[in-house]
Amino acid sequence: MPIFVDVDNTDPNHKLFSGIKAGNLAKEAEAKIQEVTQRIVDKASDFTTRKPTDPKALKDLKGYFLMMKVEKVETDTKSAKCTLVGDIVQYPRQTNDKGEIGDVLVALKMTASGSVQGMRNPVIACIEALTEDLVTKALPVMRKHFATSR
Repeated sequence: MPIFVDVDNTDPNHKLFSGIKAGNLAKEAEAKIQEVTQRIVDKASDFTTRKPTDPKALKDLKGYFLMMKVEKVETDTKSAKCTLVGDIVQYPRQTNDKGEIGDVLVALKMTASGSVQGMRNPVIACIEALTEDLVTKALPVMRKHFATSR
């Protein structure tokens, strides 16, 4: 069974992708992070973003969240510099003895910074490139953790 990576960003109380620092492009930034994450994860043969429909398989599902946020954006009309930070977190979320739900980090914070010039939408192009970088680097970390700890 492939390793599951949740990319569902619809829960307002547990956002996986945050683009707030992208200003009026926040929703577009979040959609781009989600789209790129899903594309790269699903391209890897040992990963999937598809949740099973079988109740037992869903109950036993183990995998990861890739939580990413736009940390910094500097832009003008033709260029953008941006920073994206991310965490690899165990799926499903864990419940402690008090019934509180929390996240279990798998790796130290990942960071990517870069800039683009001459693009039609430089902020989104920058976020897309950095998301590709972070997700590509996260796959081997998740593979290793899943093989040894899950």
